[in-house]
Amino acid sequence: MSDPNEIASILNAMMNGDFSQLPIDDDPLSHAICELGKILSDDSKLALDRTVRFSMNASDAMTSVAQMSSNLMETDNRTQTMAAAVEELTASIGQITEASNAATELAASSNAAATQGVESVDTIVRHMDSITDVVENVSERTQTLTDAANQIAGILETIDAIAKQTNLLALNATIEAARAGEHGKGFAVVAGEVKALANQTSGATEDIRARIGVLTREIETFLKSVSTALKEVDNGKKAVVITREGIHGINDDVSVVSARMGEISSMLSEQTKAVAEIGSGISNVADLSSRNRNRADQAITAVGATESLIEEQFAKLEEIEIPNYVLHRAKSDHFIWKKKLAEMFVGLNNLQASELADHHQCRLGKWYDQITDPAYVNDPDFKSLVEPHARVHQFGKEAAQAYSSGNPEEADRLFAELEKASVEVVAGLDKLIAKNS
Repeated sequence: MSDPNEIASILNAMMNGDFSQLPIDDDPLSHAICELGKILSDDSKLALDRTVRFSMNASDAMTSVAQMSSNLMETDNRTQTMAAAVEELTASIGQITEASNAATELAASSNAAATQGVESVDTIVRHMDSITDVVENVSERTQTLTDAANQIAGILETIDAIAKQTNLLALNATIEAARAGEHGKGFAVVAGEVKALANQTSGATEDIRARIGVLTREIETFLKSVSTALKEVDNGKKAVVITREGIHGINDDVSVVSARMGEISSMLSEQTKAVAEIGSGISNVADLSSRNRNRADQAITAVGATESLIEEQFAKLEEIEIPNYVLHRAKSDHFIWKKKLAEMFVGLNNLQASELADHHQCRLGKWYDQITDPAYVNDPDFKSLVEPHARVHQFGKEAAQAYSSGNPEEADRLFAELEKASVEVVAGLDKLIAKNS
C-alpha cells in the first residue's frame, strides 16, 4: 500500500492542477488515484477545449450579429429615407393634383372661350358676307347711274345739235327778213327770239354737260373706292376664315388637353392611393426594422458579456497544468480580438485602430517570438503561422481605420479578408495542437 504522505502530496498536486505526479504502486488506492488524475486531466483538457470553442462561437456570433446589426442599421436608415421620400412624393403628387385640377378647369374655360370665339368669328364672317352683298349692290346701282348719265349726255348732244340747227335757221330767217324790208320786220323779231332761245338752249346744254362730266368722274372715283372696298372686304373675310380655322384647331386641341388632364387627374388620384399604401407598408417595415435592430443590439450586448465569463474560466484553467495551454489560449485570444473588432463596428466599444495590437504584441505573437525549441522552430506548420497571422492584424487595423473614416463598405471588405487569413491561422494552430497532444 502506498505511503499516506505520498498520497497526500499527490492529491495536493492534483488540487493545484498538477496531474503529472501519480502513484506507481499496484494497489487499489493507487489505481483509483491514477484513474482520478486521468479523469481530472481529461476534464481540464475538455474544459479548456470547451472554453476555446465557446470563445470561438462567441466571436463568430458577435461577427454575425454585428454584420446583421449593420445591415439592419442600413435597412433602418434606408427605410427612414424611403419613408421621407414617400412623404415628399405624396406632397408632390398632391401639388401636381391641385395643379392638374386647376389646369383642367382652365382648359375647360379655354374650351368655352374658344367655342365662343368660333361663334363670334362665324358671326363676323356672316356680317362681312352681308357687307359684301351691300357693296356689290351699291356697285351695281352706281353702274346703273353711270349708264343713265351717259344716256343723258347722248340726249344733250342731240339737243345741242338741234339748238345749233335752230340758231342757223334763225340766222337765215333774219337775213331773209332783212331782204323783205318793211314786210319782214315782224318775221325778224320772231327769228331773233328763236336765235336767243337757241343760244340759251346751247348754254344750258353746255352747263348740263359740264355737270354730267363732274358727276361721271365722281361716279368713277366712287366705283374705284367700291372696288377697293370689295377687295379689302374679301381679304378681311379670308383672314377671318383663316382665324376661324385656327380657333377651330385651338378648340380641338383644348378639348384634347382637357380630356387628357381629366385622365391625368384620375390617374393621380389612383397614384395617391397607391403611394399611401406604399407609405403605410414602408412605415411598417421601418417599425419592424427598428424593433429588429433593438433585438440585435440586445443580442450584441448579451454576446459581449460572454468575454468576462471566458476570462474567468481561463483564469481558473491557467492554474492547471494542461498541455498546449498557451496554444489554446492564443487561439481563444485570436477570436476575442476579432470579437472586439466586430464590437467596434456596431459601436459597442470605442476601440481605435491605434489601440489594436500588431502581430508581435498579441499572446500568439509573443509566444511565437520567444520559441526556440527546434521541434517548433523547424516545424512547417509553425512557420506557416507568421504570414496569415500578420495579415489578420494588418486587415484588422485597416478595417478599423476605414470604419473610423466613415467608410463601412471598405471596412466590411477588409474584415472579410481578415476572416480568410483567420481561417489559415486557426488551421495552423489546430495542427500544432494535434501534433503536441
